[in-house]
Amino acid sequence: MLPVSKALADRFAELDPANAATYRARQAAFAVKWQAALSKWAAEAAPLRGQPIAVQHRSWVYLENWLGVRRVIALEPKPGVPPSSGYLAQVLEVLKKTPVKMIIRAAYEDGRPSESSAAGPAFRRSCCPTPWAAPTRPKTSIRSTTTRSTAC
Repeated sequence: MLPVSKALADRFAELDPANAATYRARQAAFAVKWQAALSKWAAEAAPLRGQPIAVQHRSWVYLENWLGVRRVIALEPKPGVPPSSGYLAQVLEVLKKTPVKMIIRAAYEDGRPSESSAAGPAFRRSCCPTPWAAPTRPKTSIRSTTTRSTAC
């Protein structure tokens, strides 16, 4: 995020030299706020490090790496292809052998696989919002993954 903000500030300064100092000052202020937010989020996420999770779809690689969580299985075997009942039965077997702390999915993803009996009624589900999600959808934070959430 910081390289993007720096590149934008530099380009705006190049295009509008009269306001270059303002662009650079605002980028510097953003960098300070961003670093503070990252530190806060890292502290909040520390208890999740090493926890086993399931994901609706394998689109959470960056979040998984940043949080240090361990993906056990994806409920959707191929992007955009709903899981078959046979695959969900395999998921259930994997989850019986390796229980997970939560199931993560995006707000725009079909929630039925994570809510189905094959995913198990006892698992926590966390629906992560996207920037383009409707504003009426509840926002989810790292803290909310510790509470039971079945709806987005």
